[in-house]
Amino acid sequence: MIVDVKLLAEANVFSLLNFVRPNENIMLAIKMQLILGQEGPPSQANVDGSMFFVLVMLALATVFLLVLLGLLWFFGRHWLRAFLAGTPISLIQIVTMVLRGSDASTIIDQGIQANQAGHPIAWHDLERAHIAGGDLPTITTAYCVSRNKGKHFSIDELLKASLESRLDKLLES
Repeated sequence: MIVDVKLLAEANVFSLLNFVRPNENIMLAIKMQLILGQEGPPSQANVDGSMFFVLVMLALATVFLLVLLGLLWFFGRHWLRAFLAGTPISLIQIVTMVLRGSDASTIIDQGIQANQAGHPIAWHDLERAHIAGGDLPTITTAYCVSRNKGKHFSIDELLKASLESRLDKLLES
């Protein structure tokens, strides 16, 4: 039996799964055309329009996937770094930090440092100190040093001392 592939493609029923029964596919296409009120095989414009629609949908899906991967890379790398260091933070917290204009990378680095030193600091305290203009690495180090010395200064006290350039005097007392 000789199969006319062009006829199958024009009938719009060409599929690899049903290729073994081409006569049934042609009959099905004719029945569908009669039911839908179409005369003759589908026009080339109709086939081209369907193909254009498929290509547009494929392009949109690709763009959506690339945007999703970009966002996951941008926010996920900060989360993964904190997770692997044993410092819990949610993706929502990272997104809100970035939306507020904070440097999430610096804040997460300092949170990891404080947690590994055994003196975890709340994320909102670190972000508040960063937004206030304090030198976050210096404040975090001072916080850990003061805790190791038995002095329990709060982040706010250390931030105020840092902004007034008297952090060293505060730690020495």
